[in-house]
Amino acid sequence: MGRDLRQEALEYLLNKAEKQGYVTFDDIMDCADEKSLPIQDFDWLSSAITTRGIIIYDEAPTSHISVNYEDEEYDDYAQSDYEAVYDRIIELDNSLEPFITEIRNIMPPQWREFTQLKYQAFEGNQYARERMIGMHLRIAVKIALQRVENYDMDIQDAIGEACIGLVIAVDKYNPDMNGPFGSYASMWILQNLTRHQPTKRPLMYYPVHKKEPYFSAYPILKKYGYIGETNLFTDESVRELLQEKLSLTNEQTEDVLNAATPFVSFEEWYSMSFENNDVFEKHTFKRDDELLIPGELIVEGNLDEEITKTMLKEQLAEVLKTLTEREQEVLALRYGLFDGKEKTLEEVGILFNVTRERIRQIEAKALRKLRHPSRSRTLKDYLDYTPTIKEEDD
Repeated sequence: MGRDLRQEALEYLLNKAEKQGYVTFDDIMDCADEKSLPIQDFDWLSSAITTRGIIIYDEAPTSHISVNYEDEEYDDYAQSDYEAVYDRIIELDNSLEPFITEIRNIMPPQWREFTQLKYQAFEGNQYARERMIGMHLRIAVKIALQRVENYDMDIQDAIGEACIGLVIAVDKYNPDMNGPFGSYASMWILQNLTRHQPTKRPLMYYPVHKKEPYFSAYPILKKYGYIGETNLFTDESVRELLQEKLSLTNEQTEDVLNAATPFVSFEEWYSMSFENNDVFEKHTFKRDDELLIPGELIVEGNLDEEITKTMLKEQLAEVLKTLTEREQEVLALRYGLFDGKEKTLEEVGILFNVTRERIRQIEAKALRKLRHPSRSRTLKDYLDYTPTIKEEDD
């Protein structure tokens, strides 16, 4: 009977832990008293719960800070500067005060708590996951504030992306492989901020490997008062500064200057190019008669036709994605869709190591699919477009 009562007590405590993510020693004591279990069974219950990896607290967690317990494995011991961080964030945007108040009220880690939490979160305990996120929010907002101060990111965007980075870190963290969580979380927070912070040209997409030199250069440009200037591309002193400080290549330097230069009107850009003719000729720009314009804007022939061809090419690529990979490749090779070089059935067959008849069958099947209304209607407007055909001299 004793063993039955002991098992009942264990099942009750396991159910309680499943619901709230932890149990307290008072929970175990109360349950043992209720079942009239001897002291050795109390020890057995505590041991059985611990071996299952369940968190046991001395007392139930509260939502407000009264005592500052520090975990020996918790690697952020700098408590005194967080109030300054919170005050500065509210100073920058007072609408964030309720959020900062919530973070202030989160209980700091208790003694040895993180040792249990990190394994519980790794094994899928929802309470442990939320607790890990909560106790590290102050680190996320501190890094976000640094991003705002050093790189002029919007404060709300910075905090949002920093918190997302923290959540990613908690979900990916493996206690046995990823080292101290503080360093691991900081890496993910910074990575997420870098990935999502826009450059001075927010409408332009820059991949991460292009952003890295930009963010390395940003503090230097800011220190010397270049941020916000619209003539960075034509200022040779900026190029020399970046290449001296960061050892950037010419291509990296141009990427940084483009990303750091705000959009301007065409009139302002043309005026700037006219005044700095020699610099524009030197750096990726070329002359078209007497008008100096960027090389990528020089188009031979009818501009409408070029735009239509480009849009058709993009739309065709989307439609082709609805075919199988082999069908896409066969059509692309047969009709020169992406390189302009058409190939015969036999040439394509050699590439695929099949007969020309097999290529003909694949091509016919792919074309039948493209004629289906669900696909053909996408291209109808382009098929109805009649371009201006340049007559060749006889």
